[in-house]
Amino acid sequence: MTNQNAADIFVVSFVVMIASVAFIVFGIYVALPCAIVFGIYKLFQYLTRPKPPTTQELYEHAQVTYFPSDADFTKNLMEKLLEDDTWDECPTDAILDNIINISRQLYRSENLALTPILAPREGTLEEARYRDQLINQSTRATNPLAIIDLIQSTLIASINVFIKALPPAAFTEDEPKYTIPLKDTLLNLPKLVQEITYPFFQQSLYDAGLFKGLRQRLIANGDAVNEKKVVMPQDYKGDDIIGTYLGGTPLEQLFSAQIPIVIPQEAYFEGQWIVAPLGAGKTQFIQSQIVDLLDKHVSIIVMDSQEQLIANIMRLSAIKERS
Repeated sequence: MTNQNAADIFVVSFVVMIASVAFIVFGIYVALPCAIVFGIYKLFQYLTRPKPPTTQELYEHAQVTYFPSDADFTKNLMEKLLEDDTWDECPTDAILDNIINISRQLYRSENLALTPILAPREGTLEEARYRDQLINQSTRATNPLAIIDLIQSTLIASINVFIKALPPAAFTEDEPKYTIPLKDTLLNLPKLVQEITYPFFQQSLYDAGLFKGLRQRLIANGDAVNEKKVVMPQDYKGDDIIGTYLGGTPLEQLFSAQIPIVIPQEAYFEGQWIVAPLGAGKTQFIQSQIVDLLDKHVSIIVMDSQEQLIANIMRLSAIKERS
């Protein structure tokens, strides 16, 4: 080994020794204190962290922040509808009942009003699942008032279109003796079916994720009419437009009510046609109308080529009492 090689080895050994000493000093005086400080900081964070809410606290929070029940929602909606200036008169109870049921079903389908229940026994798997349910639902209730207003305004817009299209007989308060299906009295039914669905396709509903299931069913119904092109309800030429376009949705029930058969007094001097199959009750209806007119002290002229109607009328007790 030459003197030069020995010198090189000495230098390298010296550098390694110095580096080792520096590393040890750094570890003792810098790294170790930093690690200790960091550990103390994390321990402090752990000890001072906010405690997770108890199940009872989550339950109490749910009681005041969740969406209203379907019954409360529907009650509030009907109050707004009846206060609306659009309604000059209130429709029959049968129509109102349908509106209430449809509104309740549509609201319930959004799965917003999960009724809080008392928490299961503490420490059980059921309690853990219940906590997760409460936490998940609370994240959806960040702005419940805005969501409720959007749902209500949509339903009101659709219902008001329907109410405006109702015939006068749909607003009769008297108990009906004879009724007729509402759908058979509506003018331009295809256009009405189309217009009551418009409010459910607002962009704001897409953004809020509301009525998604209803829209999907309405679109599927429309696609089933013609696979090659879109046929809007007002262009539909079939017979069952309600079942075709609204089938499988609560909106179909809007047209299921029966309304009274009414001939307005101002129309008595106009020609009226009563068309119905054999045995449907045409003669009985006319007899009922005549009996109702007897109390108004009016003159009634009955012409019957077959005399059957006249014979039936003459046998009525109300006629015999006046003979």
